[in-house]
Amino acid sequence: MVDSDLLFRRRAQRQDRFRTSIPSRHAGVALRRRRADAHGELVYATRARQAHCYILLRVIWASMFSGYLQAAIYSGMNGTAGLAGWRWLFIFCGIISIWGPVWGYYAIPDNPHTTHARWMPKEELEMHVARMNKIDRRKPVPLTLKKLKAIATHWPLYVFTFALM
Repeated sequence: MVDSDLLFRRRAQRQDRFRTSIPSRHAGVALRRRRADAHGELVYATRARQAHCYILLRVIWASMFSGYLQAAIYSGMNGTAGLAGWRWLFIFCGIISIWGPVWGYYAIPDNPHTTHARWMPKEELEMHVARMNKIDRRKPVPLTLKKLKAIATHWPLYVFTFALM
């Protein structure tokens, strides 16, 4: 990782070269302001890079852990209860992944008008509805048989479907 103080000093030195165009009594104030702006940009960029690295590390660790877990299940449980290792793998993957959609259905708010998130306070829900009304996002209308028929008889659906085959 690059030392942020070194980058800050280099940027300040480059800005010192252009200081001659500023009157001498304002030069220090302008330079301090530029240094503060440069430091803020560096801190933001450094934190963004760190967050990106943490996300990449999590992906790598998750892949590594899941590979080891699958290898252990496949070889260690092969023949247990009369099931092959690959069957145990399907069972464990199903158990591990079933909680995500169930949790998401209740925890992730889909639309302020039709949300199932019981954790969201009424004031916050009203704020989100007002925000959606402000940008002209109306309450969704339910899907009817008439709409399904209109979708099924719409010609671009078939043209693009066959074009992509």
